[in-house]
Amino acid sequence: MQDEERRRIARELHSTAEQHLAALQLNLALVAQSAGALDPRARAALVDSADLVRACAREIRAVSYRLHPPLLEDFGLTAALRAFAEEYAQRTGGVVEVDLPKSLGRLPHEVEIGIFRIVQDALANLHSQKPASLRVECDPSRVTLELIHPSPMRASDSVALAAMHERARQLKGRLVIRSGRQGVILRLKIPLRHRTTKDASA
Repeated sequence: MQDEERRRIARELHSTAEQHLAALQLNLALVAQSAGALDPRARAALVDSADLVRACAREIRAVSYRLHPPLLEDFGLTAALRAFAEEYAQRTGGVVEVDLPKSLGRLPHEVEIGIFRIVQDALANLHSQKPASLRVECDPSRVTLELIHPSPMRASDSVALAAMHERARQLKGRLVIRSGRQGVILRLKIPLRHRTTKDASA
């Protein structure tokens, strides 16, 4: 239900807020053509307004993606994780080195969403720009994920930890998180008993 609500909000952000901002950018561009008739303060305000609109548009796109990444639905987990790592680096300055199998194929939809959300929640609660590493392995019976970050999680992240464990439990998986002075190691194993030949070769 939560993921469905996130998808709905992401669609609304795209179909309303992003479209309104695009229209506002066009209007400001038209006004800018007559900027010569404005006094210096008004011209400066116009430039600032255009910059603010572009910044808002970028932030809405980023929020919309974090709510429901379209790549996850269209191209699968590998593409979504790579794109998220890039977006995360641009947004936070933290680098995530990804090691993902080229032949992963498509996994069951609920597994792809669960893994993506666990990675998303984990990185959101690792408060450092130090580089992290993310590795995924898969065989016909299970998918395994390992996330290593040199900074420990804080005690205040208990809600996020509970949410990650709950997602793993819903997928009949096992999530182990070890956090200490040397950083955090997150290991996730999810069984793929219902994976079909079609899923594996998609």
